[in-house]
Amino acid sequence: MRIQQKLLITLLSTSTCLVVLMFAFMRWSVDNGMLEYVNTREAKQLAPLAQRLAKVYEQHQSWDAIARPEHFFRQLLQQQWQLDTRAHQLPAEADIDRETDIGARDQHDRHQPRPPKIAILNQQQQALFGRYINKEDYQLLPIISQQKTVGWLARPKKTFISKGFELTFIEKQTETFALISLMVFVLALLISLPLARHFVNPIRVLANALHRLTQGDYQPQQGSLLLLQRRDELGGLAQDIHSLAVTLNKNEQLRKQWLADTSHELRTPVSILLAEIEAMLDDVRPLTKNNLQSLQQETLQLKKLIDDLHQLNSADLGSLHYHKQTTDLAALLKQQSQLHQQYLQQKSITLTDDYPAHSINCTVDSTRIAQLLDNILANCKRYCPEHSQVFIRLHSDKQHAIIRIEDNGPGVPDDALAHLFDPLYRVEHSRNRSTGGSGLGLAICQRIVAAHDGHILAQHSQYGGLLITITLPLSASTT
Repeated sequence: MRIQQKLLITLLSTSTCLVVLMFAFMRWSVDNGMLEYVNTREAKQLAPLAQRLAKVYEQHQSWDAIARPEHFFRQLLQQQWQLDTRAHQLPAEADIDRETDIGARDQHDRHQPRPPKIAILNQQQQALFGRYINKEDYQLLPIISQQKTVGWLARPKKTFISKGFELTFIEKQTETFALISLMVFVLALLISLPLARHFVNPIRVLANALHRLTQGDYQPQQGSLLLLQRRDELGGLAQDIHSLAVTLNKNEQLRKQWLADTSHELRTPVSILLAEIEAMLDDVRPLTKNNLQSLQQETLQLKKLIDDLHQLNSADLGSLHYHKQTTDLAALLKQQSQLHQQYLQQKSITLTDDYPAHSINCTVDSTRIAQLLDNILANCKRYCPEHSQVFIRLHSDKQHAIIRIEDNGPGVPDDALAHLFDPLYRVEHSRNRSTGGSGLGLAICQRIVAAHDGHILAQHSQYGGLLITITLPLSASTT
C-alpha cells in the first residue's frame, strides 16, 4: 500500500471516529437534556398538590391524625390530577357540552392518562402512601407548612422517553445530527484527498531524485530544487539530497579527470620506452650502453610515477602507515635543510633557514615529514629559475608549530592556488616533463599533513613566488 493511500485512510479513519464520537455525544446530550427537562417540568406540576397537602397537614397538625390515609391520599391525588389535566386541555375541549351523552364522556375519560405513581413521605422520609424503595430513583418535592418542611412528595424519575412530543423532538434532532455527521464526513473526505496528495508529492519528488542518483544522473531536477525553499524536514532532506548530488557529481568529474590524467601520465613513458625498443629492434638506433641508460631513465621515471600513485592511493584508503613519536621539529627541519643544500645548489638556488633555538616538540612521523619537505623542495628546484632563493622558517604559537616555505620564483596564478593539492594537477597544462613533474607531490603532502591533524595552505609569497604554510599541532608536553 502506498503512502498516499495510508495517509488517506488514516485521515478518514480519524475523521470518522471524530464524527461518530460527535454524533454519540450530541445524542447523549439531547437525551439527557430532554429527560432533565421532562423530570423538572413534571416535578413543578406537583407544586399545587404539595400546597394542598400542606393545608391538610395544617388542619390535622399531623399525618397520623388522617383517618384511612391510603384512601384519603389516593382520592386527593385523583382530584388534583383531574384538575391539572383539565387545565392543560384546549379551550374547545374544556367547554364540552355538559349535556353530552354520559357514555361518550365515560369513553373520553378512559382515554385520559392515569395519574403518576407518587409517594408521600413524612418528615423522616418514611413512606406514608405509595412505594418508596430507592431514593436515588425519585424526585423529592418538599411539603412546607408554616415555613417548615412537614413531608415530601416522591415521584419516580423518568429514565427514557417513549412517547409524546419530546420523543418526536429527539427523533428529529437525531435525523439532523445524522445529516450533519454525513456532511462532515464528506467534507473530511474532500479535504483529505488534496491534503494527502500535498504531503506525498514532495516525498515522491525526493524518491525520484534518489532513484536518478542510483542511476548515475547527478543533475538536480526542477522539482527537487523547489523543495530547497521549504523550511520543514522535507526541505532539509531535499537540501541533503542536493548536496549529495553535487558531491557525487564532483567526485565523478574528479574520477574521470583522474583516469584521464593517470592514463596520460602512464602513456608518455610507456610510449617512449616502446619507441626506443622498436628503434633498437629495427636497427634504427644501435644497442649501446648510452641507449640502454636512456631506457633505464625512462623506466625509473615510470616506476616513480607508479610508486607515487600507489602511495597516494594508500593515503586515501588510510593504509599508509605512520610511526609517530614526539620529535623536536626544529632539529628535524635543520637536519633536512642541510641535506638539501647541495641538492638545490645544483641549480644555483640558495636555501635560507630560520629556526628557533629552543625545541618545538610535535608528535610526528619523522620519515613522512622528511618526505613532505623533499616534495616541496623538489618543486622549488623544478620551477624556480637559477640564482633563486628559498626560505624556510619555523615558529610556534600556544598550540601549533608553523612551517613557512617560500621562494622568489615565478609563482602561480590566483586560480591555480586552490588546485595545487589536487592529484595530477600542474600549472603548466601541456605536461611537458622538462618543465614539471607528475603533479602528485603536493597531493601526497596534503595527505601527510592531514594524517598529522594539521593544515597545509598555498599562498602568494611576499617575494613574488609561492608560499606553502604548514600547521602542525604541538605535543601535549609542549602545550
